[in-house]
Amino acid sequence: MNALEQMLTLALATLAPRMRQLQSAKAIRLAFRAGAPIKSLMPAIREKWEFRKSIALANLITGGLGNPSKMPGRAYGFSASQCSIGSKLAKLANTVCSSCYAMKGRYIFLNVVECHARRFASLRRPLWCDAMAYLINRQCAKVPYFRWHDSGDLQGVWHLANICEVCRMTPKVSHWIPTREYKIVQDFIDAGNEIPPNLQIRLSIHMVDSFTLPKLKGATVTFSSVSEKEKAPDFAANCPAPNQKGECGSCRNCWESTLLVNYHIH
Repeated sequence: MNALEQMLTLALATLAPRMRQLQSAKAIRLAFRAGAPIKSLMPAIREKWEFRKSIALANLITGGLGNPSKMPGRAYGFSASQCSIGSKLAKLANTVCSSCYAMKGRYIFLNVVECHARRFASLRRPLWCDAMAYLINRQCAKVPYFRWHDSGDLQGVWHLANICEVCRMTPKVSHWIPTREYKIVQDFIDAGNEIPPNLQIRLSIHMVDSFTLPKLKGATVTFSSVSEKEKAPDFAANCPAPNQKGECGSCRNCWESTLLVNYHIH
């Protein structure tokens, strides 16, 4: 065997495992689209993820990010039916949740319902934090703002801990999470955990036209309210979206302001 043949043999031997891995990654995606349960594919997904990360694999692991037209950047949510406090409030008159926007409109379309189900099923997967950070770092690079839970809410301290880990892994992105799960946030703080500086936690006031702020000890958080009134108190910033074709425009108060942000009921 001459020198050229040796070089070709070595090159093929080096490329062969890589080609097999790439072909296998494609096979995983095809199997998922054909209806294979994601649980049965996770061992193969983990192997390929460790070999080479990709947006396609990250989408399989997490269910993928949302791209709401109203807001800058990306978002991540699942069905509002999975909200613990919200599900109780939805049964009570004059609560924000009694007319929840995430239980009507486009949120009840079949493709959205299926997407929400995939995301909710992904939350406890070991690769979730890594895959979420991978997607956010790449898909929010040009517009570094991210919203957690345009639909849905925190499921436990473990869930908030995972979100904080993702925020630490995406330091160039500003994160905002509205939540009614005050106790989960308090338990998270009481356990000695810290909120990353690039995460804005807004405690959402439950009642329409109420501006009484929830209490939380040991952490700096911000707040949001929902009102039918034209103006909120002086210590609040009104969301400008109703006057901007339903879009955030240049406003970034939800991510950056320390004021109470007040939304018009919808």
